[in-house]
Amino acid sequence: MDYGLRLKTFRCANGMTQQHIADALGISRAAYCNYEIGRRSPDADMLVKLADFYNTSLDEMFKCCTSGCVAEEDAYENDVGFAYVSQLSKDEIDLIAKYRVLNSEDKKEIIKITAEKMKNR
Repeated sequence: MDYGLRLKTFRCANGMTQQHIADALGISRAAYCNYEIGRRSPDADMLVKLADFYNTSLDEMFKCCTSGCVAEEDAYENDVGFAYVSQLSKDEIDLIAKYRVLNSEDKKEIIKITAEKMKNR
């Protein structure tokens, strides 16, 4: 599991710096940075602290999307055309990061609203 990517996603979606998270966890910024870049994996106690910090469950925090994790070079097709993940703008990446930390019901609501907006184009 890529803990680093999930940790960075949660951190960015909450508008926090690595230093904010490190201070809240009582560790150095370098130690936290090592989690995000995959140099070290958090132990079980640290995973619990992280989930508590974000007020979520470990399952929710570290689950991968149902279709699997997307590598940056992967491309996908959807109703608005063909796109490469690496071509996403900063705003699109931020939106995805925020979406990923929502609960299932909120995600369904966002999908519903987006579908309605697309119909009205």
